[in-house]
Amino acid sequence: MATASVTQANYDEEDPILCRRCQAFDIQAFSRNTTPWRGYRVSDIADSAASGCPFCSYLVRGLDDAGFQIYTKKRDGRLKARWVHFKVMRAVRDSDSQLGPDGTGLNITYLQVFVRNRNVTNGDLMPLLEFHVVADPGDPASTSGDVIGRYAMRNTSSQELIDVIKSWIATCVDKHDKCSLTMSGQRIATETPLPTRCLEVTADPTAVGGICIRLIETAGMTGGYTTLSHRWPTPPRELQGATTSANLADRLGGKELLESKLPRHFVDACMLTFRLGLKYIWIDAACIIQGTSDPAARVDWAYEAARMASYFQNSRFTIAATYGDDTTGLFSAETPEDFRPLIRLPYCPRPGIIAPRPSFFYLIPSDCHSNKYYTDHVTRSNLLTRGWVVQEWVLSRRILCYTPASVYFLCMEESPRNEDGRVMSIREYREGEAGGDKTFLEQLSNNHLFALELKNVNITDTWSPVYDIWFDLVEAYSKCSLTRPETDKLMALVGIAVEFGRALALAILQVLTNTKIPTWVGGLWVEDMNRGLLWEQVGHLPSSAPTPYPNRHDAGRITEVPSWSWASRRLAVKYNYFKDLYTRNSCEVRAVRDARAGQTETVIAPMAGEGGDEHWESLPIVGSELDQVRIIDPTKTFPILCLRAQLISVLIRETFLDEEERQIAAVLSRHNEPGHWRKVALSSSPGRICGWVSLDREQNQGQTGAGREPRGDQVAADSDEAAGATRGGTNQKLLASIPKAASQHQSVQGQECNDNSDEEEGREVQVTLVSTRHVRGGWPLGYKSSHHTVYNVLYLRSYAHEAATNGRGFERIGIGRLFGPDVQRLFEDAELQELQLF
Repeated sequence: MATASVTQANYDEEDPILCRRCQAFDIQAFSRNTTPWRGYRVSDIADSAASGCPFCSYLVRGLDDAGFQIYTKKRDGRLKARWVHFKVMRAVRDSDSQLGPDGTGLNITYLQVFVRNRNVTNGDLMPLLEFHVVADPGDPASTSGDVIGRYAMRNTSSQELIDVIKSWIATCVDKHDKCSLTMSGQRIATETPLPTRCLEVTADPTAVGGICIRLIETAGMTGGYTTLSHRWPTPPRELQGATTSANLADRLGGKELLESKLPRHFVDACMLTFRLGLKYIWIDAACIIQGTSDPAARVDWAYEAARMASYFQNSRFTIAATYGDDTTGLFSAETPEDFRPLIRLPYCPRPGIIAPRPSFFYLIPSDCHSNKYYTDHVTRSNLLTRGWVVQEWVLSRRILCYTPASVYFLCMEESPRNEDGRVMSIREYREGEAGGDKTFLEQLSNNHLFALELKNVNITDTWSPVYDIWFDLVEAYSKCSLTRPETDKLMALVGIAVEFGRALALAILQVLTNTKIPTWVGGLWVEDMNRGLLWEQVGHLPSSAPTPYPNRHDAGRITEVPSWSWASRRLAVKYNYFKDLYTRNSCEVRAVRDARAGQTETVIAPMAGEGGDEHWESLPIVGSELDQVRIIDPTKTFPILCLRAQLISVLIRETFLDEEERQIAAVLSRHNEPGHWRKVALSSSPGRICGWVSLDREQNQGQTGAGREPRGDQVAADSDEAAGATRGGTNQKLLASIPKAASQHQSVQGQECNDNSDEEEGREVQVTLVSTRHVRGGWPLGYKSSHHTVYNVLYLRSYAHEAATNGRGFERIGIGRLFGPDVQRLFEDAELQELQLF
């Protein structure tokens, strides 16, 4: 990658005095067919540093910072010399042009320094120091292919960096097969259809910045284009530079000079697109008619929102403004603070080759302990906290991330890299507070399914893992923010859902003989609804949060989405589902009703086998079913699940105060992450614990009684301390309160909820069984077998308008698990019932 010359950048041509050892540093010692380790004795390094050798001085500073000693004492009291060891790193999957003329160059990019004995040093150790190894393009060190790193100026608008980006993209287009496939494995055409509207960028010496930007309607045109992923300004500036019904005609007619009207980072993105050889770019604010109170804008947004995902997936690459905004722009110039110290060492050519002139390579100190800059400015950027950015990031095949002093390139086959050629890693992060404070990028990268960071999510292997990946995606996405969650919570995932559906359709065809269309409704897949319903909310909303449903004191509820969907909550969710073959589904989804306001007739879509797929035509879908996936439009439906399931009643008790009790309940119910749980018992034996419940509303408020202020993780213990002191046995160990025997119990209908109270304790509520699993640990529960059954249940309350449902309408209030002989008898006696879940 040809960039700036080192000698032109910031290196003094008059060499500092190198010690004899560094003057003879032989890079050929790291030949591919020899041991990769070479070293210096620490005592020699210290002596050379005292004489002014720049390389040894830098090594000594690193050793001093690490508290490293020159000698160690042996058992007999004698001193033993210690060593530092060098190891090189070679480029990964880079362009063949960066190898030597005979293809045998060393291909070196980094030099790492270790302080452990080389006999025990392995790839798992963290290097003490790390240097980026670079050379000037025409130097023998470079032309031989031995050193392929280049010094890049930290000016993100420089022509040198544009050339680097071009080489990244060219290598990716020519050599990376995965980068030309959609998430579901379909090949992307070279000349793809352009979005409905695009910004066209052409040269104009008389215009601002030398380019002319105008909005066009593509009318079926094809070609290459870019996309911009950015964070919208906060009100009242959110419509700055946006296209509206009022200025649409002028913009399409070329009467408005967009290069002077658009925000600065939009113009920079257009400039970058033009300099990289493309003429079209799609930016949502400029290419979709904006205005929430404008009927024409709402229609246009609904049409374009369903196509946004394909726009990002089919674009040549996405420009991510992880740093830039309407005030700063994308580009930044190199400052003296950005200059990196250089250490120059002589280059020794391969044996038998005589260099025509003195040759050198250079070492640039690098932070080898963490990629803090990448972490701070990319993975932890404000951009990656946006809900809409999830599909932009996941579906884009290539991404250019602009930061204040660097540019990072991501694609489907390689980990992120910057202009230094560095392959970045984001796999190690500390956990955040309850619910997590990590971005969706960090969340997904922690899963082994995302081996090369986020950019090669593979959902085309087998049927079952596709659903598992969906749950991982939902968990990560639920932590992101949306300005209008009541309308966008599900729409922002529609594009990804289409890709998942296509992969599922392919997997179904491989397993089944019939053609069954995967159906996505309310953020869940109908074919895997039994697991999809088992989400648990995490985290707390502040007590001052706005309450859209005041009479129920539930600030976390999004009333535009049914309660059984994870998208009905403003807070993050997690799945603790069972990923084995021993889980048995116990509830059947019979149909889906559309309960839209003002609808005169109920529309019911039966499941396959109960009328066929044609009945789904009564429900509005996004796109068409030609893609072998059915996405029920979340903006036009309020779906109600019609279930056939068992109902029993249980008693909700106080919060677990004893951590040991909570851990025992988690073990007996096979839940690996105990949360903010309440105890559950049966009304016939209220002193015996038979499970737990995680209440959605209670977690939202961070409190158990109205008017109580939340205080983090301790709020449950504080609010229940007095209650526990007045109830016999509330703080006894769980095993001592497990029921050993009980008489048969009859299912009791749930009582009407008091909407004006946040107090759930002591209430008898209904639960519906979703699935069961046989697990080890039957003897502590009084079983003769070493196994027992765990029941995954949803906690319900009667629907507020149950008159329209003949008393069989319910809303979800929480999730939990039950266990024990008494619960088992209840479910064995309970009959299947028809119920509707709103």
